[in-house]
Amino acid sequence: MTILSHLAYALFCLVWLGWFTLFSTDLAKSIRNSCASFVLGLFVASPWVWVMVDRHGWEIFTAAYTSHGGLGFVWQPVDLMRLFSINFAVISSNLPLFGVFLVGTLALMFQRRFSFPLFFLLVTLYFPENARFVYFLGGMLAGYGIWAVLRWLGSRGYMWRYGGNSLALVVLAMIWWGGFSEISSYKPHLHESLLECAEYIRSWTNADTIYLAMTAQDEAEWMPFLFEREPLTAQWGSEWLGKYNEQTFLMSQFQGCRMAKDWACVEKLLEQLPKSPDVLLTYAWDRKINDQIEESRNWEERFVNGRYVVWGPSAPAAGP
Repeated sequence: MTILSHLAYALFCLVWLGWFTLFSTDLAKSIRNSCASFVLGLFVASPWVWVMVDRHGWEIFTAAYTSHGGLGFVWQPVDLMRLFSINFAVISSNLPLFGVFLVGTLALMFQRRFSFPLFFLLVTLYFPENARFVYFLGGMLAGYGIWAVLRWLGSRGYMWRYGGNSLALVVLAMIWWGGFSEISSYKPHLHESLLECAEYIRSWTNADTIYLAMTAQDEAEWMPFLFEREPLTAQWGSEWLGKYNEQTFLMSQFQGCRMAKDWACVEKLLEQLPKSPDVLLTYAWDRKINDQIEESRNWEERFVNGRYVVWGPSAPAAGP
């Protein structure tokens, strides 16, 4: 299931196995264990894989290689330092976490144990998965940093050990509080207003209707399922068609127009596409872009609630 829905997770596990197999002190044993893990994982996944191959063919896997970035990075020239700074921000933006992370990384380097820091660098550049893997591995290095400091302080006597344990608790509390504060600030992406829109769109439009959602991507991700209609552009799901990069670029262009509140920008993009939307969805509070849509006289409001506006094509003007 993970291989098909989030290929980057499977690639991460595969690279993890391969990397630490190569750096193992007992290479033969490590190869045996890695192969056993691979075969066991393949056996567990085989019923699902068999069904997918039977229905869609092996090409579904090759098409999914761009899922969440997948292997697409291999063929795309990038500024590695800029890419590292972006993906590493989840660590560097949290000073207590960054401090113990740095200690853990330096401790491993001084011990000439380079495999894990190099693996962290590899993942940060090529398998960040929106920085989830970076945070996961960075947390392990931070934990090693705390352990290294406590071990060093413990060797200096009882009072140093007591002070070190107290300091470690303070650092852990600060890291925990930072994470808790971030999590507690999250709000659900799905809103009751979206369910109202979905009900209206399903009842008002035909099954072959195409819509364009001028909303945040995290909300738009759920709309094809809720609306039961085709989106003009959709990032998630496009990996199965081998169009992930194309759809991601197109989505980013529409998002840029939305952030700039520029309807003329949207119309210019629409002129370049082979299909046109039958329905528009915007935020009710985006008065600037909503006013521009209304002034274009090509669209009219069909449904409004506290969060969204649903637009349909304007009725043709009556003849003389």
